[in-house]
Amino acid sequence: MSGGLKYPQRRLDVDKVHRNTSQEIVEITVDKLRLILSAHIKKSEKLNEWQAALGVLISLIATLCTTTFRDTFGVRADVWKALFIVACVLSTVWLIKGVIRLFRQEGIEQLLCKIKNEQTLP
Repeated sequence: MSGGLKYPQRRLDVDKVHRNTSQEIVEITVDKLRLILSAHIKKSEKLNEWQAALGVLISLIATLCTTTFRDTFGVRADVWKALFIVACVLSTVWLIKGVIRLFRQEGIEQLLCKIKNEQTLP
């Protein structure tokens, strides 16, 4: 194969150029950034807790529906059933709190507002 391919040169007439190059710079100390990001990560980690609450609730409901409680370990059957019902109520509250936290999660814009030390968006 001989030499490289040559492409014809063409001229392009430019009518207008749009610039979108303005920048915003944020100055922040490392310790402040670390605190803000640590708080954000802790909140983000709690966003999946609804899954554990749902799993526990499903297990408890399945147990309540399929089990005949008996006197065991010196505890009467009706007390066992009451304990499982209370556990279901607590798991439901846990699930509701987890779902509410999921929908109230902090977005990127809110995190940036904290980093820039601006008023948080509504």
